[in-house]
Amino acid sequence: MKVSISLFILLLCNAYCNAQKTDVVTLKDGSIFKGIISEYVPDGKLIMVLSDGRSKELNSSDVQSLDDGSSKVFVSKEKGFYHGSTITFLLGNGAYQNDVNFQYNMVNGYKWNNFYVGLGTGIETTRQQLLTPFYGDLMYQFSKGKTSPFVSIQVGRTVNFAHEETVQNYYADNFKSGNMAGLSFGIKNSFNSNLALIVSAGYRYYDLEGDYDNQWWNGQEWLTYPVETNTYLHRFNLKLGLLFN
Repeated sequence: MKVSISLFILLLCNAYCNAQKTDVVTLKDGSIFKGIISEYVPDGKLIMVLSDGRSKELNSSDVQSLDDGSSKVFVSKEKGFYHGSTITFLLGNGAYQNDVNFQYNMVNGYKWNNFYVGLGTGIETTRQQLLTPFYGDLMYQFSKGKTSPFVSIQVGRTVNFAHEETVQNYYADNFKSGNMAGLSFGIKNSFNSNLALIVSAGYRYYDLEGDYDNQWWNGQEWLTYPVETNTYLHRFNLKLGLLFN
């Protein structure tokens, strides 16, 4: 008998707690609605029964966040243009094996579901030379939650606009341009549907073309002829940036 009464009280408390559960919808204009969400379609509509019994239909694109009464649910933007800015530290295979260089990149593109496709550029220092990369960037995030792991791939070219036409030192790098490719894994943490913090680590490969003027004495005069070079760099990178949807 006591067990039955205890079970009844437990079920009653559970029913009461569920009855008290209230969904809270916050719109981008600051409006707040409380009730029970009956239907939600990302990039579609949201229907909820308000606390006073009325039914309210909202556009999902106007929703800033959802709160189910126990934890806040982030509403991820399904599609649209985005901009990403990152600061990167490149390690290894520089002027010295333990060289650390700085890089700034920005990517503009379009998001569709969990895919981000964009074009990027920026500035970076490699072996005391300032390079400008131009590349395609593909990123895939594994979930639509507030915090999601992601993987990104970059492929393109990098150019040295300050390339010197005449360098006579064999040991001095004089890069012109070259191919580059990268692979990164990271975490995307969203503050809201329009702004997220991204942190990643990855690998960057370079095939840089360069040249220098070689001189030699033929017994009568100094002769100069150009020498083409290829430099292959393998670098580890750490990125920190912001993603604007």
